Amino acid sequence: MNCSGLTGIRRLVTKRCSNTNCHHPPLHPAALYWALPLIKTQFSRCIDSIDRTVAHLWQISILEEDHEALENLVTLVGNTHYQRILKWFSPVHFVTWNMSQNISARRKSLRVLINTGLDLHYLADERSSANQYYKLIRDNTPTSLGMRFSLTFFHFREVVFPCGTQLSTFIEHELQQGQLVSKGWTPSTLQTLFELDFRPVEMPRFTCTECKYPNRRSTEKAWEMLLKNLIDGRDPICALKEFEEAAEVITEDLKGICWYCESQGIGSKQGEDSAGDSPLLLSW
Repeated sequence: MNCSGLTGIRRLVTKRCSNTNCHHPPLHPAALYWALPLIKTQFSRCIDSIDRTVAHLWQISILEEDHEALENLVTLVGNTHYQRILKWFSPVHFVTWNMSQNISARRKSLRVLINTGLDLHYLADERSSANQYYKLIRDNTPTSLGMRFSLTFFHFREVVFPCGTQLSTFIEHELQQGQLVSKGWTPSTLQTLFELDFRPVEMPRFTCTECKYPNRRSTEKAWEMLLKNLIDGRDPICALKEFEEAAEVITEDLKGICWYCESQGIGSKQGEDSAGDSPLLLSW
C-alpha cells in the first residue's frame, strides 16, 4: 500500500482490527499506529493535508488517552517537522488548557510530550493561525495559558519539574518569549509563583449566559488578584492569604459569564454568532 499520501493514511485510519478479542474502542486507528514505524520513510513531509491529518491524530490520541500512540506519533514527526504540525495543532497548549477535564490522563499526556522533547515555551503567534483554537491560545505559551486558572497551573507545574526541568532555566527560556515580561513578570516574581505552596480552586462549570456554551468557567478573579500582587512585589505570604480568603467569596458569586466572553466583551448577539466554533471548545 502506498502510504506516502493522504489517501494511504486514510485507508489505515479507517481499517479496523479483525481480532474479536481486541479491546480498543471501535474508532481506534490501530492499523495506522501499528504501521507508523513501517511507513516512516514513505511519509511525505511537504503536503499540508498530511500535516493536518497528523495533527488531528495527535489530538485523537490525547482525547482517547492513548499515550503510547501519542509518543509514537511525536517520535514519527520528529523535532524538525514539528514546526509544520504547529500550524494546525499545538499539543502542549491543548493538554495544558484541558488539564482540569481529566487530570490524571492529561498529566500523563503532558509527561509524554515533555519526555519526547517538545517545546514547552512555544509562543502561539501567526505561525499557528490555522489552529482551530488559535483565538484561545493566541500570544500565549503553554505556561502563560496555564496561568489563567490556579488548578491548571498547579498541575502543569506538578508535571513539568519532576521531569527533570530546572526551574531557573525554565524561567529564563519562558521570559525570552516576551509574553509574561509584557505583563510585568520578572525572574524573581515568576520563581516566587512557581515555588508558592497554594491550594488550587476548582472553578464551577456552567452554561455561559452570553455564548450559550455549556461546561464553561468564569474568570478566576481571586487567582488573578494573587498574580497581580506577586507581580507588584507583595509579600507572598500576605498575597496567598488574601487569595485563599477571596477564593471562597468570589466562587460563590458567579454571574454565569465565561472567562472568554468577559475578556472579549462579547454580548448576547455576538455569542450566538460564535456557534460555528468547534464543539471541542466546550471544555475551554
